[in-house]
Amino acid sequence: MVEAIGPPTEGPGTFGQWMVAKYVSQHVGTVLSGEGGDELFGGYARLHLVAGVPVPDGYEGYELPSGYPLELGEALDFEWKVNLPALLAVDEKVNAANGLTAIAPMASDPRLINYVLGRPDRERVGKVLIKEAMRGLLPDAIVDRTDKRGFPVPFVEWAQGPLRDFIGDRIGYIPDPEKPWDRKWWVDLCQGQTAMV
Repeated sequence: MVEAIGPPTEGPGTFGQWMVAKYVSQHVGTVLSGEGGDELFGGYARLHLVAGVPVPDGYEGYELPSGYPLELGEALDFEWKVNLPALLAVDEKVNAANGLTAIAPMASDPRLINYVLGRPDRERVGKVLIKEAMRGLLPDAIVDRTDKRGFPVPFVEWAQGPLRDFIGDRIGYIPDPEKPWDRKWWVDLCQGQTAMV
């Protein structure tokens, strides 16, 4: 995967995304991508923290990345203008390497983008706009879920067990199970850091 797409690989979800693309490419040639949804509709735990709303399930104890904007408008702009282009680049590489064409409507439809970007910042956190648009069309149990995450791959748990020696030998430490959202270990692993001997 790292050879095929090269850096940046963004986060551990890249592996899950790669595996899905590899499987899906056996059946179709074009897919819809959800890229842009978290950036446009404020799905990230870091945006929840900045906005002062509860974080999604599984992010209890989550801390903002160093240097992350503390003002909501700035944080939303950062996600849309800085984070999203990097994610779209990874999405393109992952899909292209597996022979897929991906269409990301939430990152490319100007009508949707202009509407959402024109809404007050507070409405753009926690996917409130999407949830309210779907209420009555989908069961409340789906609309009100708080455990939705992208492509979670249990690397941190694996690093505590079956991959412990591999990861320890490769980067010189084991990811902290108390901070599964900290991606430094993933960056080190993908960049080929080798433990000091």
